[in-house]
Amino acid sequence: MSASPARRAIVIASICTAIGVAIAAGLGIWQLQRLAWKQDILARIEQRIHADPVRPDALDQQIQRGEDVEYTRVKVRGYFDHDREIHIYAPGPEGPGWQLVTLFKESRGRLYFVNRGYVAESRLADAARPQGEVDITGLLRPYNRRNAFTPDNDVTGNTWYWYDYEAMQRYVYETWQQRNAVNIFPDVIEQEAVSGMYPAGGVTILDIPNNHLQYALTWFGLMLALIGVYAVWLLRQLRER
Repeated sequence: MSASPARRAIVIASICTAIGVAIAAGLGIWQLQRLAWKQDILARIEQRIHADPVRPDALDQQIQRGEDVEYTRVKVRGYFDHDREIHIYAPGPEGPGWQLVTLFKESRGRLYFVNRGYVAESRLADAARPQGEVDITGLLRPYNRRNAFTPDNDVTGNTWYWYDYEAMQRYVYETWQQRNAVNIFPDVIEQEAVSGMYPAGGVTILDIPNNHLQYALTWFGLMLALIGVYAVWLLRQLRER
């Protein structure tokens, strides 16, 4: 093997290997940064879901300061309006059923959508529908959006598959004029489970994946494998010279 082609092959291989190593290392470091970011989010969620619930005044102050309030525990006093109860399809421990979303009129006048929990389809009529002034506690969650596989909501039949915030407002109020005259809070309250109460509250799923460490190790492993392959190849090239 002539010196010039061999040297050229080594240079090209070295450049390609260096580029590959840099990319793999960069992606591995990026995944470690994402890991730290995700761990911070999970720690904040864990702190919020176990914190004492905040009242509407304190919640308003957090929002005015521009703070993120997702997963914040809140406690509000007011009245449920069961006249336009929204049924969101949901499988559950008793089979197909619904999550009941009900308009809640807080004592100060603010309106919330409250996800009261799961009820089996066969027991929909058995669900408790509290009357009069009550206190509720729950977690604030943004309205989930549909994905490519989510069916269309059947608003007329009150069969929903996802939170369509605008359609929900139209559903609970007969006209746009009425809807525009009120302020429905932009996050839903997912009510906590209440002992002996049906529907079964506490529908929040906190199983948030955190696979960034595995991704980082994968990229660093590929980087080391690339270096190893290059080293073996380079030694063979040098021995042949």
